[in-house]
Amino acid sequence: MGKLMKYEFRKMRLSRLIILAAALIGEILFLLGVSMELEKVLAAGMIILVLDALFGIFYIGIESILILSRDLNTRQSYMLFMMPRNSYQIMGAKVLSNLISLSVAGVFFGAMAAVDLSFLMIKIDGLKMFWENVKMFLESIFEQLPSAADIASAAGAGLMEWFLTIIIGYLAVVLAATVLAGKKLGGILSFVIFLFLCWAVSFLDTRIVPEMNSLSASMAAHGAFYLVVAILFSLLTCWIMERKLSV
Repeated sequence: MGKLMKYEFRKMRLSRLIILAAALIGEILFLLGVSMELEKVLAAGMIILVLDALFGIFYIGIESILILSRDLNTRQSYMLFMMPRNSYQIMGAKVLSNLISLSVAGVFFGAMAAVDLSFLMIKIDGLKMFWENVKMFLESIFEQLPSAADIASAAGAGLMEWFLTIIIGYLAVVLAATVLAGKKLGGILSFVIFLFLCWAVSFLDTRIVPEMNSLSASMAAHGAFYLVVAILFSLLTCWIMERKLSV
């Protein structure tokens, strides 16, 4: 499976390099803006970093779904399915490479945000006072402000939810290429199935996962639920590929 994962990473290398390059450009502008007290340059750097993080994590998932669709519906990756590997290994490599990519991107942008915010507050004294005023205002409204652990767990749960959405996208693509192949409106029907499954998982999440005493524990429970459901959908997708796929 290691070779399959290496192949998956190679196919997505260009987009990762573009995301990284945009992050470096944004970071350079941010550091220049802070060091030289150039507000417009600082703002430009922050905007680039935020948009790159949001779009980058979003595109990582979308690209993996598009690659799977090309693998199933074109001859571009025909040899992939001619390798002595079963559908569980092929799909497992795609799932794991996507999970690793999302996790690395989340940690990378999260660590960058923490370091940049700390540097900004150390460099600009006025920001410290502004942040303290904001904190006092929020504390007067909310009983307890979210801690760093709460923020990290919420971000992790968000990544797991997006990962689950991608896995459901895999299932929809496989259904369109197998069970619904050649049928009228098969593509539209697979998209409707995708939307329904996303809604159903969200509905079950609110009914099954209990609320914990702390925000971080609640987010961890939701994230674990998303991960378990993602594994189940991955196994279902592999089973359909193994039984129905014809290349």
